[in-house]
Amino acid sequence: MPLKRCQVKGKSGWRWGDAGKCYPGPSGRSKALRQARAIQASQARMTSNITNPLRLDPTRLTTLRRSFAAEAKRRCALLRKDLWGLLVTEDALGLNQGSGSRTRPVLGSSAGRWRSLDLVDKLTAFAQWLTPVVSQRLLQGDWWLKFLRRGYGSGTSRAYDKVRKSNVNKQGKVEFLRLLFSKRGIITNASSTGADSRGSISSSERQGLRERRARNDAEGIAGYLEQRLLRTVAEALATPLSPRQLGLAASATVTSVGQARLLALVNSELTSSYADATLDAYDELGVQTVAIEAEWSALTAACSFCSSQDGEEYALEDAYGVLPLHPGCRCDWVPVDRYLV
Repeated sequence: MPLKRCQVKGKSGWRWGDAGKCYPGPSGRSKALRQARAIQASQARMTSNITNPLRLDPTRLTTLRRSFAAEAKRRCALLRKDLWGLLVTEDALGLNQGSGSRTRPVLGSSAGRWRSLDLVDKLTAFAQWLTPVVSQRLLQGDWWLKFLRRGYGSGTSRAYDKVRKSNVNKQGKVEFLRLLFSKRGIITNASSTGADSRGSISSSERQGLRERRARNDAEGIAGYLEQRLLRTVAEALATPLSPRQLGLAASATVTSVGQARLLALVNSELTSSYADATLDAYDELGVQTVAIEAEWSALTAACSFCSSQDGEEYALEDAYGVLPLHPGCRCDWVPVDRYLV
């Protein structure tokens, strides 16, 4: 069913098929395509022949992923609000010169604070304002740690269930997890220390490296987002754009660069934390060989790479760092049958 031209209130636009909504304006085509993708995905889910819906995400982290993603989106929304207040409500760069429009001061500063500066100084002033704001919204408080640690807890719990299978005892499980966290020095709600039974890198060291990597990635996202926003403002000063056009462009940059990359970080780091936790628990339970359980997409099959790895066996000590197989991967580790009790 193709894209078709349409008319709404005298304006030309695009719609998907004969019954889709007509979207007018420059962005009409992209909106119609987005609607088409949603319709096709919905139809595919309805006709899917997957017999086990739980295999859509073997890690069972869907709820945690959504909470993690919601926090990332919330922080990006606050950053967009800050930018809109500065660039549009206040018109700090003075792009609306001579309009006589009333502006409302934001963040405790006077309206049009950089209006009298030349273009280079305006860009410099914006850069000085931007760095602490981006840091506050995207980095402050290492907010991702609580999600990674919850992912670790989920991994150890699920691993216990898989190995014990028909002999799961709730009280025994709680005691096992308590001893595991204490012995390996894993941080859940409080700090502790401990050593790994394998005598190589400890679980607590691995956790520290994983959390440092997440911090580095988040800082990289924040730094790249700053560069893109500075470029957007520089182009607006050179064009020039209106305050509203600049505000829309800055908001789009936060969404397409900052938010999109944070969401990719969500999936990859959660899977990594969960996978390491699963292997730590298997080690304590005496499992020596594990196999990959491939993720399954919302349609009818796993991605080609994950599908090719499904069932691949690894010695437990060689499995660390294998998952995730790619950004956004949701594959899981399962113990080979001879270790189930």
